[in-house]
Amino acid sequence: MTRSDNQNANMTNEETEDLILMRLKLLLIMCMSYLEDCPMGAYRKSAVSNTVQSLKDLIDAQLTGSGRDLNIEETDVFLQRVRLLMIMAKSFSDSLPVGFY
Repeated sequence: MTRSDNQNANMTNEETEDLILMRLKLLLIMCMSYLEDCPMGAYRKSAVSNTVQSLKDLIDAQLTGSGRDLNIEETDVFLQRVRLLMIMAKSFSDSLPVGFY
């Protein structure tokens, strides 16, 4: 039997944060394997692109839906580093040169 409701709409704030951290850990593993010269086939490149896109969507949804007080300085530094990691991962998944950066 298929479900017709949107399961992401029923997620709590903690579940969304856990999902963001899991995607971030997956992206870190993918980047570390690239830096250790593991082969990057078409499937791995598309997996990196999909992970970057889903992580970006989750972070954007978390920031816009968050009504609680956040420590802005710590959050900004963390998000800048995550965005930099996403840019690097997107560039090597698109076969762009990363040696210049």
